[in-house]
This record gives sequence, C-alpha cells and structure tokens, in this order.
Amino acid sequence: MHLTTHAAAADIDSHSATAAEFRVQLAHFRRHFGPDYHSFTTQFATFVMVNSETMVAAENHPNFGRGSHAALAVGNESEAQWAWLESTLAEARAGPRPHILPVMHHPPFLETPDEPAQYFNWPRVARARLLALLRRFGVTQLLCGHTHTTTVVTAGEMTVYTVGGTARTTDGKGCGYSTLTLNASAVDVRYSRLNDPSVAPCCNWDLTAPAGGQCPRCLPPLPDSGFASCPNTAPATGG
Repeated sequence: MHLTTHAAAADIDSHSATAAEFRVQLAHFRRHFGPDYHSFTTQFATFVMVNSETMVAAENHPNFGRGSHAALAVGNESEAQWAWLESTLAEARAGPRPHILPVMHHPPFLETPDEPAQYFNWPRVARARLLALLRRFGVTQLLCGHTHTTTVVTAGEMTVYTVGGTARTTDGKGCGYSTLTLNASAVDVRYSRLNDPSVAPCCNWDLTAPAGGQCPRCLPPLPDSGFASCPNTAPATGG
C-alpha cells in the first residue's frame, strides 16, 4: 500500500515569537515537511492545506507586517497566502469535483463566528476575511486541530471538525484520528479512538495537574527550529 502524507503547518508560534523567530520556524517546517500551504485532489474533493499560523500572525502581532525586514517578510507571507487561497478556491469551484475541504491547524471559531478572539480560534478580522472567502466559493466544511479536543460545530452553513490527535487531549475522548469517506453528494467524518497504552498517559490530559508526571507538559528544544516550549530552555542549533 502506498500512502501519501500532506502536512498542515502547526505550532509555528505566532502568539509569542518575534517576526525573526517566526521566519526561522517557518523555514524549519518547509525544510523538513515541504510547502506550508498547497492543495491536492481526490476523486470527489479538492483538499486545500492552509497554513493558518501565517494567516493569523499579522493580527496576533500587528508589528509583524511593518518595520523590520523580518516583520515585512512575515506580512508578505500572509498576503501571498491569502492571494493563493482565493485563486485555489476559485479554481476548485470551477473544477469537476463537488467538495472543497480546507484543512488548517486553527479552527476559525469554537462555537460561533462572532465569538471573541482567544488562543484557540482565529482573531476576528482574519476570521471574518476567511469566512467571507469560504462562503463566496461555497465551502461548508473545515478540518482543523489545535484545540486538543474532538468536536463537530455547525454555525449556519459552516461545519468545523476538530480532532484531538495523538499527542495529548483534554476532553475525555482519548487520542485518535478522523477518517473521511467521500462520494459525489456527501462527506462523512468519523472519529476513531486509539487504544494504545504507550500514548494513554497523555490522552486525557488534566490541564490543572502539577507539572511533571507521566505526560510531559512541554517539549524539549527541536534542532534548528527556533522552538522550545519548555521554559528556560534554549533551542538547540545545528542538526
């Protein structure tokens, strides 16, 4: 069996990184995983792989889009992807496949499109821009992550699916993955829970528990990525 993997860019830290650090992390992703946004097709659908990290960066950090060379570069990255997304959606809608399925790390909203911005959703200006673009091209379903929970939320004509994944989850549904079954008229999304004891300690993660224990609360530094989620730990270099 031949399997092709398509990665959605995630945890390029647009909330706390400087513009220069953000560019280092983006380059790391591209070097190891390939393009941070792209599309591909199946028999019944066009999948649109969006780098939501870049698209929310300018609003999470307004100085990303002006000032230093690095800030200007991040702002340009964001606008380039917006232009690509519009043209990709237009091409997909004009094509023969009935479904357009964007895939992105951040869900645009958790409950309602007009909810306040917070860590787990999109900031409001970028969110409104995204949802208007999706409505324009008849997109009604989004596949997302980021929340470490498995949910299905419908608001109006838009349904947002999140999946807790296999790193750590916080909703009591365990670690797992979603399987899509498509035909000409429907997209069916089913969650499958993993029963693997090696991942069990992280699959009902208590955010209020003390640090330590069986499930690490942060990650060690990644070589040449500029990223370390553990406090007081410098990223490794080289590699």
